[in-house]
Amino acid sequence: MLKRKLWRDIKGNWGAYTACISVMVIGLMIYVSMALILESLEASRDKYYRQYSMADGFAQIVRGPLSLAQDIGEIKGINEVTGRIVQNVFVLKARNDDNTTIRLVSFNSDKQMLNGFKLEQGKVPQPGSREILVSPAFLKDNNYQIGSRIPLILRGNEVVFTITGTAISPEYIYEIPGGQTLTPDPKTFGVAFVPYDTVAPLLSMNGQVNDLVFTLEAGTVHRQVERPVSRILEKHGLTQVFALKDQLSNSMLAQEIAGLKATVNTTPVIFLLVAASILFIMLRRMIEQQRGQIGVLKAFGFTDWEILRHYLSYPFIIGLTGGLGGGLVGGLLSYKFAELYQQFYNIPGLSGQISLKYIAAGILLSLAFSLAAGYLGCRGVLQLVPAEAMRAPSPKDVHKTPVEKLEFFWRMLNTQGKMAVRNVFRSKQRSFLAIFGIASAFSIMVAANGSFDSINHLIDFEYNQVERYDMKIGLQNSAEQRTAISSAEAVRGILKAEPVLEVPVTLNHQWLKKDIVITGLTREGTLYQLLNNKGEVFNLPAYGLVISAQLAKTLNISASDVVTVKLFMGDKKEKLVRVVMIVPQYVGLGAYMDINALSSLISGPPLASSLLVKVDSALSADAHKTLKEGKNVSAILDKNKIKQQFEELMETSKSQKYIILIFGFVMGFAIVYNVNIISLSEREREMATLTVLGMTEGEINRILVFEQLVLGVTAVVVGIPLSYGMLWAIVSASGNDIYNMPLVISGSTIATGILWTLMFLIAAQWKMKGRIRKLSMLDVLKQQD
Repeated sequence: MLKRKLWRDIKGNWGAYTACISVMVIGLMIYVSMALILESLEASRDKYYRQYSMADGFAQIVRGPLSLAQDIGEIKGINEVTGRIVQNVFVLKARNDDNTTIRLVSFNSDKQMLNGFKLEQGKVPQPGSREILVSPAFLKDNNYQIGSRIPLILRGNEVVFTITGTAISPEYIYEIPGGQTLTPDPKTFGVAFVPYDTVAPLLSMNGQVNDLVFTLEAGTVHRQVERPVSRILEKHGLTQVFALKDQLSNSMLAQEIAGLKATVNTTPVIFLLVAASILFIMLRRMIEQQRGQIGVLKAFGFTDWEILRHYLSYPFIIGLTGGLGGGLVGGLLSYKFAELYQQFYNIPGLSGQISLKYIAAGILLSLAFSLAAGYLGCRGVLQLVPAEAMRAPSPKDVHKTPVEKLEFFWRMLNTQGKMAVRNVFRSKQRSFLAIFGIASAFSIMVAANGSFDSINHLIDFEYNQVERYDMKIGLQNSAEQRTAISSAEAVRGILKAEPVLEVPVTLNHQWLKKDIVITGLTREGTLYQLLNNKGEVFNLPAYGLVISAQLAKTLNISASDVVTVKLFMGDKKEKLVRVVMIVPQYVGLGAYMDINALSSLISGPPLASSLLVKVDSALSADAHKTLKEGKNVSAILDKNKIKQQFEELMETSKSQKYIILIFGFVMGFAIVYNVNIISLSEREREMATLTVLGMTEGEINRILVFEQLVLGVTAVVVGIPLSYGMLWAIVSASGNDIYNMPLVISGSTIATGILWTLMFLIAAQWKMKGRIRKLSMLDVLKQQD
């Protein structure tokens, strides 16, 4: 009998149950799909690192003998060492406006090496041959094929190589040239593997290396070997020594994994809490409506446990259905996520799957939330005795609501408005849960879309306000400033040039330290403008250090603090420098000085290690061509193309915004629809009486609409700070030494959230249309009080 009652109740109110299940499915779909991708990413990364001997430490120098690898290998705690040549070179193309760079990484085919490569297609180049392996994405995006000839510019000379195959390496899972470029672009940058015997003579580096990687013995940490490694390499032009955790590709992947963990741990909880809230108010109302039936069942001998088990069957079915649906849909969605991640990460073995483990986990999660909410909602069953249950509950004490005490406002409300406000305040528990649910839906939509506002602000700040140049030209060897400027401005198409001096240092403050690059800029330069906290451009001080807020946070530095600077070039002595200002910056850990002050710091002449240039857009191709042929040009960074790449990525990500909006819409609709049904069921007698007294269906509907409006406005007010809290969590989870997002939510994003909130309020009200008309006044009014 109870089973028939169970299915009859569900069938009679299937819309409310479906809405609740939908919220659960969305939350668990996100949980399962993200958890599967997270597990696959970590397992694939660890296997890849292990199989191809990913290094634990990295060191970069200007150049030094091959024997350095043996010297470093003798340091206590270091296991294996590989010395190699790593050099960025230009690809010569018919279209001179394409600034394409490829990173040559040398290897010795007859020796086991660290950071090995995985051959994807073709064959390994022969020693001494002008053959190379390139990354698969670079091959595809530049329309090359295995066997194609690729002309490269090495030391100002054109050298033609033959592509013999494709390969990937654990060192370049995330294939970007440096921290200024945050997303891969295989058309403009790729990695190639070339025999040492081939590349060394072409770069005049026979018997020499400029890059060393090493692994550590068990129980050894990087800081134990950093000082002895630096001591050996200092006289060979050491530029930096860093651990695997600071390696660019690994750091980007680690940050993505950290973000996924945050999503897996938090997002499903919000959806499940909302679903649990819906269940709670549904079951609580069901118990109140079925008091008489419960009394009859107890009078006929049904025990408290049997009746409780019956009412717990409702959340059990909802939890089981939601968990199973979320697990299956999440497993299917993980395949799509795997395809998406493979567009950005060169990592073998990454795939989605239908996982019984995560389906079971989803079911257990949904059952835990739904049964807990169900028990809280129907535990009152145990307190009812048959005689009391078969009698209508005593009316609640009625007091003036807080709004009624505001006489001026209260007089402004019409009859329907007063009835709606009273109902909101007299059903405090249900109103609170409704506000919580609507605010959660609103804040999810606003915070998720606010992350796009943050990225747009980052792009505008970095690439429009701070970086005013068109190209940054990296020099192979530092040049005298005036000579470098005059040489650059002599190039056809270059309108203006400003020198930059970049000095690698270790910055120490208290017990904290960080390897960074101090950038020397001209004090009154216009191509790279630093902004203070008010967004105002300022000139660098004559002496002293200006650092980014992220670096200040990392090293616990305040303005006017004195820091220790250990130099890797010049006289290499430790110097004390005062921090004079902390400025906002979102890309990298920036530190800046006047270029002449920085030259004095390293006790050197006024040099430039790179140049910032403004280019005539009509002559950009000519400037590119001339610069590529320059023997002292090591890199050309086209800022406008990096910015364009960001903007294109944002365009392709718009679909994510709409998916999140739909999720928020479904959540909000489910909450409001259920609240409306419960409110209507509680007030059937009241509304039937109002109908008898002559109130029209439209007037009664306006009571519910006004009630929704009060709840919706309150939820939006609560949801705005909640949105900032959610976005702060997203920004905090995604920030690292390479980039950090500002906390920005635009007015249009809040307006969009309000619009979608209004839409699901209207949709829920439309769904309720006609229910009042279907009320049987005779049946309702003859019900016994």
